[in-house]
Order: sequence, then C-alpha cells, then structure tokens
Amino acid sequence: GTVKSIVETSAFDCGKSDSNANNGNDGNNGNWRNDTESQAYQRGYSDGRSNKSRFDRYGSQIQMNAYSRGYNDGRDGKRRDPYYGDSGNSNGGNSGTREAKWRDLDGWLATSAYDELKARGFKQVKDHSEGGKTYRVWYHNRTKQCVKTVSENKNIKEILESNSCD
Repeated sequence: GTVKSIVETSAFDCGKSDSNANNGNDGNNGNWRNDTESQAYQRGYSDGRSNKSRFDRYGSQIQMNAYSRGYNDGRDGKRRDPYYGDSGNSNGGNSGTREAKWRDLDGWLATSAYDELKARGFKQVKDHSEGGKTYRVWYHNRTKQCVKTVSENKNIKEILESNSCD
C-alpha cells in the first residue's frame, strides 16, 4: 500500500514512440521534461508566440497543462499571471482584488487539477461521490472564492462557481 520507488521510464512504456524523445529538432533542448511548471508555461508562451509546433514530451501532466496554457496564451498574444487573472474581480468587487484563476482547469486530469487548485491557494472543504461523479468544493481564503469541481473518469468535466463553502 505504499510507494517503494519512483523511476523514470521510456516513452515506449507509456504507449508512445521513443524515436524522437530527445532529438531536440523542434528547437527544444531535450531537457524540457525537467522544467518546473512556470518554465513549461514560459516555453509554451514563447512557442505559441513564435508559431512553433507544440512540444508534447513532458514528464508530467501538470507540465503539459502549463505548457498548453502558455502556448495558447502566446498564440493569442496574451501574457497572464499563472495563478491569478488579469482583470481583477470579475464579480464587480474591488478592482484591486485579483481573483485566483480556476476556469482553465476544465478538462484537466482530476488529480492534476486538484494539485493546481492547492498551488493557487484553494483548500478543499467538501466532497462527495454520486452516479460515477466526484464533486469537490474548494475555498480560497484570501480571495473568498468558492468553486466546485465535477470529475468523471478521472477528468474534470465541469468547474463552476459555488455557494457551498459556508
């Protein structure tokens, strides 16, 4: 019931081809699998801004998600804070209050989305499962945001504002 070791494996073990794993032919240095989430975002932003092809050989889903966010933002010409939105409080509150981002987690692998919510300052306050779906409620103490995730088949199917944090 406990993890005894974690080892790196080849792409082949994950059902992917090994043939191009470290060739660096896309202008990448072959070491991106060791990037932090922030570095993955920045590389994605740069690639999207330069119209380069997507890089898809990261070692974790969190890095792939960060790279994809950066790539899309770069392609769209937007640079965003990785954890907080650009425009302040979307509910019409104090414009100096920045809300934590969460809408971008829709479609993510559920465990990665939960880790990302925690990294952004959210704390899980409730959960229950019903009909093959898992519902979790998250609260951000600083921004007073309350959101609910709905996961099914290990993926976030829906993420929305909630009033259930009381």
